[in-house]
Amino acid sequence: MVAAGGEVFSVRLGILGPVLVLDDAGEQIHLAVRQRTLLAALLVHVNRTVPVHQLAELVWDGAAPHNAQRTIRTYVVRLRHDLGPAVAARVVTHSPGYLIRLEPAELDTLEFEALCRHAGAALGAGSGNEASSAATEALGLWRDAPLLDVPSQLLREQCLPRLEQLRLQAAEDGAEARLRLGEHDGLVPQLRELAGAFPLREKFHVQLMTALARAGRRAEALAAYQNARKVLVGELGIEPGPELRAVHEFVLAGERELARDRPGDGVPRVEVAGTGVGTGAQTSAAAVVPRHLPSAPGHFTGRQDELLILATLPNRPMQSDTQTVAQAQTDAAGAVVISAIDGMAGIGKTALAIHAAHRLAESFPDGQLFLDLHGYTKGHAPRTADQALDFLLRALGVPTERIPLDGELAAALYRQRLAETRTLIVLDNAATEAQVRPLLPGTGSCLVLITSRVRLKGLDDAQIISLDLLAESDAVALLRAVAGPDRVAPEDPLAGEIAGLCGYLPLALRIAASLLRHRPAWGLEQLAGQLRDRRRRVSALSDGERGLPAVFDLSYLSLDEAHRRLWRRLGLIPGPDLDAYAAAALAELAPERAAGLLEDLVDHNLLIAYAPGRYRLHDLLRAHAHTLAAADPAPESEAAVGRLLHYYAHTARSASVPIARHP
Repeated sequence: MVAAGGEVFSVRLGILGPVLVLDDAGEQIHLAVRQRTLLAALLVHVNRTVPVHQLAELVWDGAAPHNAQRTIRTYVVRLRHDLGPAVAARVVTHSPGYLIRLEPAELDTLEFEALCRHAGAALGAGSGNEASSAATEALGLWRDAPLLDVPSQLLREQCLPRLEQLRLQAAEDGAEARLRLGEHDGLVPQLRELAGAFPLREKFHVQLMTALARAGRRAEALAAYQNARKVLVGELGIEPGPELRAVHEFVLAGERELARDRPGDGVPRVEVAGTGVGTGAQTSAAAVVPRHLPSAPGHFTGRQDELLILATLPNRPMQSDTQTVAQAQTDAAGAVVISAIDGMAGIGKTALAIHAAHRLAESFPDGQLFLDLHGYTKGHAPRTADQALDFLLRALGVPTERIPLDGELAAALYRQRLAETRTLIVLDNAATEAQVRPLLPGTGSCLVLITSRVRLKGLDDAQIISLDLLAESDAVALLRAVAGPDRVAPEDPLAGEIAGLCGYLPLALRIAASLLRHRPAWGLEQLAGQLRDRRRRVSALSDGERGLPAVFDLSYLSLDEAHRRLWRRLGLIPGPDLDAYAAAALAELAPERAAGLLEDLVDHNLLIAYAPGRYRLHDLLRAHAHTLAAADPAPESEAAVGRLLHYYAHTARSASVPIARHP
């Protein structure tokens, strides 16, 4: 096989369908069931060491015999023999287990992931042809259901949700690219199929409506909206989200305009903002009142202190039984009011912002804007400020041809459109201060709510809200509410245990409750049993589109290499916490450098500074760091632990002398 750069690879393996092994001559190699499952387990964790005990669990699907670890070693010998020298050379013994080393062009999943990333990046950069080509090539790698001939449900559960999510994202990106290229007519059949197969994924409905509207089939576009709404309300009890509602409004507006002014009567032809649907009359930007808030999160629990803070922002009374306590704080009138909500991944930042925004909405009659900035979204590059301004201006009714290409001019027009209005803006999932600064209005009549995994310290005038974990009572209440009626008995002690095993993290609790809700045969004991194993707890918390490993990976991948290396080392600490000297020993750094890196991890909400100079990890994040550390070369990890233990021993000896002098 020849890669894009011309490099020749001697093997080709795949799991996007039945397990595929091609040797250096291009001949397919057939394996027995156990060897095939063993190889699949290595390929799912490609380029990472898989401990022998974990391989045994995967090969025997959670029912490994007592001699399984010895048998695994025998299977590895047989696997290497059956694979032949070219492929066998890639299977490496690496304490405490084995790994398979492959290049992206040698394994279909690695190539698939690279193409998905390329499609997302190209789409973000405005290269429609490149994005469409990459997405089409990525989807073409799927031969059938992944691991089709592997009899290990446990192994499928580890990789299928993530692969399916990437596949759907690639389909979305490919369709979006083709829409931008004007290929709406040819897209309609494909989008009908996707919307029918994945009716709860709103983006496909958005794209189908857009394609139909651009093709002049507005009646069908409106029918597609009604069908999407029926599914969402019937299945989830929620109304369509802001993007789907916005397209619906634009199609309706286009129909009204066409009823009054037919094309060709001398009225300039313009684009309806956001859809590219031509109408026969100019659109009045001033008439647009955006209502873009997503549906309020179901089963919202706790956060009363934070809601009170949001309720008491200057001159922004929230509808509640509690009177505002900051009505006198009006001396800053004229300055834009900002609340920046930060916290670790999965802690409920977006849920809080949307819940509060709905309660505040009546105080902002000129509209509510919502924009996901994709700071931490798999398959999406963070939106640039220019891209965000383009979206927001179109949402405010500015025709596409009137949006300046120059970023500063676009920001000025945005501020002008919001001047003297009472508009609520929710900027979700921000990556940096630079990303959001151009999106801030210039007047105090507006309110901006920002969510981010990073503490946005550069926003000097913002009211900072750093979210903590839920209280145990709130965590149990959320678990019971999401799990559904009668699934969690009142006062059942296992509910408290499960809440603790989920680390009182809202996303983990929602996933655990979803597993309980959709697996009727499970009781609390089965769920707790899945979560008690520290090594599998994070991977067990996945229910399809949502999964803690992928969520945590996004935070990890946002770091530079120095911070990533320290993060992996933190997964090796034997105790509950550490200081900068311990971190310095782990990572072979000067204490001052280690302290700076630790504080950066605190700012990224990956680490908790619970006392001056003392740091600890949330249990689930610690498990994630430990998993990453296990993939590092064993000698490096062993040396890091040795340095840490030497530091502890030295500190203990140094402290023992003065202690002994004062019995």
